Amino acid sequence: MAGLSLGIRLLRRGENVTIYEAGTSVGGLCVNWRRGDYDFNGCLHWVLGARAGSSFHDMWRDVCDIDSLKFIDFDERVDIEVPDEDGGVWHFHLYNDVDRLQDYLLALSPADARAIRRWMDAVRTVSRFLPDLPPYPRSSSRVRRTLHYASLWRMWPMLPLMARWGSLSTFSFAETLKGSRLREAVRRLYMNETAMTVVIFGQAYMATRVAAYPIGGSRALSDLLLRTFLSLGGHVEFGARVEKIRVDGGRAVGLELADGRVTSSDAVCSCADWRWTVGHALGGRFLSKAARSLLSVDKTSIFYSYCRVHIGVASRLDAIPHFLRIDESGVLPDGTPFSQIEVEVNSFDPLLAAEGKTTLTVNFTTREGQWWINLRNSSREAYKAAKNDVARTAMAALTRKFPGSFSESIVEVVDVTSPATYHRFTSNHLGSSQGWSPMKNIMCRPPLSSTLPGLRGFALAGHWLEAGGGLPIALISALRAERAIVSDL
Repeated sequence: MAGLSLGIRLLRRGENVTIYEAGTSVGGLCVNWRRGDYDFNGCLHWVLGARAGSSFHDMWRDVCDIDSLKFIDFDERVDIEVPDEDGGVWHFHLYNDVDRLQDYLLALSPADARAIRRWMDAVRTVSRFLPDLPPYPRSSSRVRRTLHYASLWRMWPMLPLMARWGSLSTFSFAETLKGSRLREAVRRLYMNETAMTVVIFGQAYMATRVAAYPIGGSRALSDLLLRTFLSLGGHVEFGARVEKIRVDGGRAVGLELADGRVTSSDAVCSCADWRWTVGHALGGRFLSKAARSLLSVDKTSIFYSYCRVHIGVASRLDAIPHFLRIDESGVLPDGTPFSQIEVEVNSFDPLLAAEGKTTLTVNFTTREGQWWINLRNSSREAYKAAKNDVARTAMAALTRKFPGSFSESIVEVVDVTSPATYHRFTSNHLGSSQGWSPMKNIMCRPPLSSTLPGLRGFALAGHWLEAGGGLPIALISALRAERAIVSDL
């Protein structure tokens, strides 16, 4: 998505652009794939900048006709099963409306009224400044850009907010709460421990409706960018796996492809995995000492990967919430224990299944990406058996939780993706789903740039340039890479 966004921007500047795509479709992780009557959404839960109210919307409009997509909102972001002291479970509802959520939380735990109000006030503060976040001066005039940045002084209320919440995670914030039910619910806001700033900003985007789900899922957005890119005269070569970035005299001058072909160009941008780009394609050159240390980071420094069970069923499943987390314990074949699983039910999207049918996805998180990659490389039969084991776990959990709505008799298609799948299609380190982990705050040690010292005619883009990654960083990094390339040409 970063490559398409960057390519569109450069085409509009009059450059000739070719994208070399290793796979058979564009989008990277942002893809759908077809299985019979079902179109499985591989990525998007929501698009940040779907509507006006955030500068992300301005960024998208400068790339494509984002307003041509049809978006859908939800009153409730997620329904979370939480265990209670009696051995049962109760349901926590994370509403998108801030006032409704605050009333719900106060009724749930009156003893935590002060902490709840501070939390919700933080969401309201962020919501006020979303039109200017992130800073995006659209004018090319240096004076106007300077004035734009200077005007951001009015956002000073964000400073105490970041000071208060910047060091807290969902787990550490939960420990400050008095009510046992609210404490356990906050721990389960995400599948893994997550920075509270990520929670607060996400709530602000949802509350203001500037983040929404596109009908058609990942394919809707990636196809829109591809159509825009091709309409401007861009070219895509599929099945063109890059082996090396050619460098001559300190300047990137083209590519060496795995099939032996050699290309020439005035500039090169890599939107691939950061470690693969700098460590393999560039041979470890052009790195500062601090950045070089990132080549050997441990697996907790990157965003976890997924085992995802994609299921097509001959039923609408309207009685099941669209997004929920189930209290379910077990161990994945790679040894990863889990205490909850995430379920996406796409009955609201008519483009993902034939009429009267729907797709659903069960998610398990894991940091054992190398185990899955090694297993696939060593034994396809054992790898298939491990994926089948994950599928059986998901099916059994759904049958137990929704006996009146879900049964194996209505299942028509089952397709499992693993960290090895992510790695095979993207080369992401350990099959990471989203780049660097925000919990490690690794981008502060050191910050990564769109350029590399001593290498001209080259830029980096994609979700690896800032902790947390994802589609928003892919978009922002494309704009930064554009400036870097244009200034160097």
